[in-house]
Amino acid sequence: MSDFNDAITDHVVLRFLEADKLLREIDGVGGTDFNSEAIGCFFYVASHEGCHKQAMERFMGMSSASGSRNTDLLSKKHWLKKPNGKPRSGLGLVIKKEDLSNRRRQRLYLTDKGKEIVVRFKNIIYSQDKDQLSAPPSR
Repeated sequence: MSDFNDAITDHVVLRFLEADKLLREIDGVGGTDFNSEAIGCFFYVASHEGCHKQAMERFMGMSSASGSRNTDLLSKKHWLKKPNGKPRSGLGLVIKKEDLSNRRRQRLYLTDKGKEIVVRFKNIIYSQDKDQLSAPPSR
C-alpha cells in the first residue's frame, strides 16, 4: 500500500492539471519560455481571431515591446538567438499578418497547429469521460 494519497478528489480541477500538462508539452518543443504572459496572448488570439496586436496588448496590459516578444515566441521565429547567433524557433502557434488598411498594424491569427492546441484544450476542459483525463494525448 502506498504512503501517498493519489485519490482524485476533484475531477474538474484535474482537467486544469491536464491542461497544464499540455502547456508544458508545448513548451518542451524548443526549450522556449512559454510563460503565463505568452499563454494569455495565445488565448487572446484564439478568442479574437484576426485581432490587432495593439488590441491584445491593451487587453493584456502590456507594452508594445512585450507584445512583440510574446507574439514572436508564439510565431515561427523567436526573438532570442541561439548561442551560435542563429534565430531560435518559435512555437508556430500564431501568424502575424500586415493589416492592409493600416500597414503599421499587425493582425494575429492561429496557425493550424494553434487551432489543434485549442481543440485539445477544449477536449480536456469539456471532457465528460473521467478516464479520458489521464490518457495520454492522441497525436
